[in-house]
Amino acid sequence: MALLELEFRLVDATAALFFYDYSLTIWNEIIYVRREPRISIVKVCYFFARYGAMAGTILVMLPDNSDSSTLKSGISTILRLIPIVASELLVAIRTWAIWCRSRAIFLLLVGLAVIAIVPGVIIIGENIASDHLVALVGPEFIDLCSNIVGNHPHDYIIIYILVMLYEFVTLTLSLVRIINWRKSIPENIRAPLIDTLQRDDLLGYFRSSILFVHVGLRFCKHRNRAAVGAVVAVVPDSCKWGLMTTSSDSNDPLFPFLHSSFFYVLCEPDYMSSTALLMDYQTVALVDCVVHGQMGQGVKYATAALFFYDYSLTIWDEIEYVRREPRISIAKACYFLARYGAMAGTILVMLPNNSDSSTLTNGVCTILRLIPIVASELLVAIRTWAIWCRSRAIFLLLVVLAVHLRDIDAPGCSVLQTEIKTEMMFAARSRISRITTITFPETEEEEEAEEEEEKEEEEKALGAV
Repeated sequence: MALLELEFRLVDATAALFFYDYSLTIWNEIIYVRREPRISIVKVCYFFARYGAMAGTILVMLPDNSDSSTLKSGISTILRLIPIVASELLVAIRTWAIWCRSRAIFLLLVGLAVIAIVPGVIIIGENIASDHLVALVGPEFIDLCSNIVGNHPHDYIIIYILVMLYEFVTLTLSLVRIINWRKSIPENIRAPLIDTLQRDDLLGYFRSSILFVHVGLRFCKHRNRAAVGAVVAVVPDSCKWGLMTTSSDSNDPLFPFLHSSFFYVLCEPDYMSSTALLMDYQTVALVDCVVHGQMGQGVKYATAALFFYDYSLTIWDEIEYVRREPRISIAKACYFLARYGAMAGTILVMLPNNSDSSTLTNGVCTILRLIPIVASELLVAIRTWAIWCRSRAIFLLLVVLAVHLRDIDAPGCSVLQTEIKTEMMFAARSRISRITTITFPETEEEEEAEEEEEKEEEEKALGAV
């Protein structure tokens, strides 16, 4: 049952990551399309990779029943295959361009593509044709608790291995060429694109190593480890392409989108759940808990995925801000309480608990959710007070509001409120100093004092003359 729950949670978390990443990159996509309106193979592959994954993500999130689940599973599998092929084709074109369109490199890449694609298409086709619905609890609850299994589910590992080998060759070819360029071209005349290409390849090696760990875990006998491997393989890849998207060093908006959909491929791994184990829980209460508990658990996993994805995008800006302004201030203390209080609460909510510690965990989580909200509101209050030139009336008004609103019990998604407050306070990434560094305007008395000092200096200068 834990595996089934994890499958639902992965779908929710991956969908949240995909659409969050899409909201960050849609403007770059519009600029890219407007700058180059003509249709090319690269642009067609890009749209297949990006919007094929979007269609698959939406399809997986839609409700289904026993009559349409098999068809839906086959379509979603095809929609996962299309972005993979399109993304790998983009990487191959990139490698071929780096090698100045060498004929030998072209033939090598075409041969490797045929070796990788043909077995994958055969394996996926056989599994789609043999997909059938299996009731996990009982035939009467097949619409509520079931799984789709093919005749050769373990053969998907072959596809993972082929993709890894193909990416290893393409990344190695690109990196060798780029390193030679860096050695032969002096740094003062070297184009920034070369550094960007090297960074992309190194991140690609990191992603491939994570995928290798995922494949190794899928060979384990314990399926829960395989499920954990899917989670480990999903998040770093999404962070990698998110970092490429938000990087100011990359002038070509195409490269950040090469694998914008690859992390979706792992969002619905093939779980070989033990039917005998699940048969021990043939109760209506269990099925009701699984069905009605999906929303709350899905929000929890989606919120955690969004928080750590955003954290990976903004941590470098935070480090630069701390190094630039090392002094401690009230605004900086409120910022750290809001950011890392939310992180501690998010981690604590994700940890497993039992009946003995659930009450204590719930109380601690409530406190950890309260701290970021209070810190964020205090930061907003300081900002408002500064805008009003530190007016005494505004200060008293804010204090009165804080005293009268402290006992209000506002129901709702407190975890989401915590994340939203943190995002507002963080000022849409890379603008921390605008929120935490407050410049107070000069008062009339200070201006008059400055004018008097200037007059005295002028009189002294005239007297000296």
